[in-house]
Amino acid sequence: MKKGLMALIAATVVFVGYSVGVFAAPPPPVITSAEADLDNMQVILFGSGFGNNPAVYFGGNVVVVSQAMDTMIIADLETDEPATYIVMVETAPTPRYRDEIHLTVGAVGLQGPQGPQGDVGPQGPQGAKGATGAMGPTGPMGATGPMGATGATGPMGATGATGPVGATGPMGATGPAGPQGIPGPTSIAACPSGFTAIQLQQSTLCIYNDTFVSTWNSGSHWCGALFNSASLCTYNQIRRACDVGGFTIPADRWLQDRVGDDLAIFTNSSTCDNFDGAANTLNVNKGGSLCCLEWMKY
Repeated sequence: MKKGLMALIAATVVFVGYSVGVFAAPPPPVITSAEADLDNMQVILFGSGFGNNPAVYFGGNVVVVSQAMDTMIIADLETDEPATYIVMVETAPTPRYRDEIHLTVGAVGLQGPQGPQGDVGPQGPQGAKGATGAMGPTGPMGATGPMGATGATGPMGATGATGPVGATGPMGATGPAGPQGIPGPTSIAACPSGFTAIQLQQSTLCIYNDTFVSTWNSGSHWCGALFNSASLCTYNQIRRACDVGGFTIPADRWLQDRVGDDLAIFTNSSTCDNFDGAANTLNVNKGGSLCCLEWMKY
């Protein structure tokens, strides 16, 4: 780029939100900054998602693109008249795949001196009546009046005699025995093949380390479909397995816990007290998933 007079711009970039599934669509264009090269009559755009065949509009008119890559575009500058113009990039004929920025062409002059103070304007009309103020505090309590005369005490009634304690009745017959309950389990559950067994005080925790690269949604599906109807392990299950059972936590594995809209946690460390990070569930792949089964001990 030849060195010339450049007009730097401050731009507000309008982002168009979108959601993607397991198979992500191409991202829309995002313009982060723009420059006007007046020596070469070119406009240079910086950003992402431009592709290799974008259309560029300057002040509403299509201009010639001389160079295009995913993060930069060089196009013809239609005019060098000092003004602020709207520059738009379009990678597909839908609003989702457009972004625009305001570009100031030409140098901005110095601020002029402050003008004289204008005359005082006429008095405006009287404003509307204000709301009624709050009720004032309660006044002091008045003096206590004189006490009235004490009435005569009525006669006390006679106390009745206490009756004798009745005899204890005979014990009733014992009721019939209830039905036999459902027998409890006769043995401690064993983990399926391929699972790591963690013996906790009240349960047996079985963990499978699935190393298939996937999004959160795919990892959750494969835990149940391929590994004995297991579920993605929770943060608490993996922490107990590490802290109590000596389990070594593998990194970059999806866990079950959701921490926001389209956000779930994954393992990013083998440290028992701090092994979690958060990532998008729709378009981020991780190195696998941790699948869990857990049975109580009786």
